[in-house]
Amino acid sequence: AMIFFLIRTGHARRRVALPFARMITACAAASLAFSAAAADRNVALKRLGNHYIASGQADGLSMAIIANGKVRFLNFGTTSQATAQPPTRHSVYEIGSVTKVFTSLLLAQAIVEGRVGLNDDIRQHLPGHYPNLEQQGVPVRLVHLAETTSGLPDNIPDLAPLLQQAGPDRAPFLIADRWKEYSTADLLSELRSVTLANTPGSVTRHSNVAAVVLAAILERTYGEPYEKLVARYIEVPFGMKAGSGNARAAKRVPGQNANRLTMPKIEGRYILPAGGLRYSSADLARFVQAQLNRQTAAVRLSQQGTGGGQPATLGFNWHIAPGTNGGRVLRASGSTFGSSSYVEVRPDEGCGLVLLTNRSGAESALYILAAAALQHGICSRLGPRQPTAPRASKADSTGAIR
Repeated sequence: AMIFFLIRTGHARRRVALPFARMITACAAASLAFSAAAADRNVALKRLGNHYIASGQADGLSMAIIANGKVRFLNFGTTSQATAQPPTRHSVYEIGSVTKVFTSLLLAQAIVEGRVGLNDDIRQHLPGHYPNLEQQGVPVRLVHLAETTSGLPDNIPDLAPLLQQAGPDRAPFLIADRWKEYSTADLLSELRSVTLANTPGSVTRHSNVAAVVLAAILERTYGEPYEKLVARYIEVPFGMKAGSGNARAAKRVPGQNANRLTMPKIEGRYILPAGGLRYSSADLARFVQAQLNRQTAAVRLSQQGTGGGQPATLGFNWHIAPGTNGGRVLRASGSTFGSSSYVEVRPDEGCGLVLLTNRSGAESALYILAAAALQHGICSRLGPRQPTAPRASKADSTGAIR
């Protein structure tokens, strides 16, 4: 069938024939092809998630895929060995060292507000005298805390003796208790006797201490506790629920180690800025959306590499690598005694991925899972692109928090 349109040209009208039926058929075919491709992606993602659980790598897995302003949630397995309850987008997991990205985002906020400078000597912002926090005339600077090149030790107090005495299954409970009783004031006292492992800015080295010191500086700068800063500058504006406190205790997913033993929860204020935050996939999907939208000046600053401009670099605790078509890929991963997390953000492609699981030491497995998911085209368009704002890890020695 042929459908005719009347087109007005000046004072005349003429009848124009268009093969509209064929046009409609082509559009319908394209739509069906897109739907089929999306369905195939969904089947492939479900297969990946189910295989991850079936292979014994965790009891539960929560996934969030963010593309073009839309979010898809997938959940697999159960929240624990003792229940058949599946996880949901609201199940809460410990995120380990992904917490450090949040802490570094607060640093970016303080820089944007003019409260601190990225290259400030950290001793400008600490109480007392710390002549030991420099090597070969190079002081530890705020930038070094946020790009893991400070030379500070991984943990204070030193946790290695506890691991040696108690072994991998018992030591986490002793370490968790030690963290509960330790304070930032204790850290600042011990910090005076620290010997830097290398010249600041020269070597990448995992350090929970660096994140705790950074948070201590931010607390002194703002005169407010870390939890309130996270709420004010990240959780509330991004639409996330609280990543600390006990408001969502019933939704927390029990964690396990590689031997499938239930592990202690990360508690206490001391370790919170290094690896103690906990969120659901719904929370982290909102965090990724804020990163994709470059929602604030601090977010835009925090996506800039500070590690010397190499093709793969570091910045504000993101691992930054080249993406497609000259874009960038931001990655962060973490592990606690019983959980692992992985976040990937592709700002120039408008997509991102969140993976959360209740098994420790699974960062590499989650990275592989993310790579497999990306091969199935998860960054393909899920719908109309939403408007965006204008542009402006190694494991630690104890396996405690990575």
